Amino acid sequence: MGALVNPVWGFLADRYSARRLALASIATSGVTTVFFLVLSDGLPLFFIAISWGMASGGQNILSSMMLAQYFGRASFGAITGLMGPFQIGALGLGPAFGAVLFSATGGYTAIWIYGLAGYVAAALLILAAHHPTLLKQHEIESDVPRS
Repeated sequence: MGALVNPVWGFLADRYSARRLALASIATSGVTTVFFLVLSDGLPLFFIAISWGMASGGQNILSSMMLAQYFGRASFGAITGLMGPFQIGALGLGPAFGAVLFSATGGYTAIWIYGLAGYVAAALLILAAHHPTLLKQHEIESDVPRS
């Protein structure tokens, strides 16, 4: 579902704030994760999984758009290059960590709780993120100590 809705998220991000859309995506993903904790099986979970896929599908696009909007094209490559190893590492370690949690607890509850905590942390970090302010040249020069 995430791949299917990527164009929709991109379209929306061209018209609305990527930060607000990211908050909506994270919040919707978190709310649907709660349903994974309380429902055990059946058709409702199928629709919850579809909703979760649609909501979480935009997170990669929206985070890239926020980076570009906040720091500009000149820094985008350096920032994404620095983030890349951490993302790849997390993608590699995530399933192993989930398997260890499943083996240790005998179920998926702990995994969903970690996921929910991640969504809460992500929402708080996005709320705290604001556009950096650029200093004007004369402000920079006035802060430089003169010898």
